[in-house]
Amino acid sequence: MLARDHARWALAIVLSMTILIAPAVWNHFPLLQYDTGGYLARWYEGYLVPSRSTVFGLYLHFGEDSSFWINLGIQALATMWILQLTLRVFGMVRPWRLAGLSVALILTTALPWLASTLLTDIFAGLSVMSLYILVLHGDRISGVEKASLFGLTAFAAATTGSEIGRK
Repeated sequence: MLARDHARWALAIVLSMTILIAPAVWNHFPLLQYDTGGYLARWYEGYLVPSRSTVFGLYLHFGEDSSFWINLGIQALATMWILQLTLRVFGMVRPWRLAGLSVALILTTALPWLASTLLTDIFAGLSVMSLYILVLHGDRISGVEKASLFGLTAFAAATTGSEIGRK
């Protein structure tokens, strides 16, 4: 791949990721829900609560020193990776096509709000896409990508599973 192609990919991904977390950038801090603190508290209070994932609490704890910006970076990067893989398995991957799809989703869906919020919801949607790629297009991705998709899906199940049956 030429250096110019690398630059195009980097620019498309960085611009898309920045626009993706625009609500948090505008807010000067990641968006929170009323129960975000409940996930983080599991680390400090030393006891478990059935409706709060300890795995997600550890994920939040990982980003504390960056004021949780690293968490949003991970969420945005995971989103861009899944979008890129989806385009690739359909033979449609191009840097500006990825940027265009990202902008279309950002302008027409709740994706930027989900990616900008410290809550498990973003991983639920990403895991659905991850499973779709694994199950129906596993022959078009590498072994490392399969393992990474499996890891993302397992992480999503461990973080969002605490919400099932809570209502």
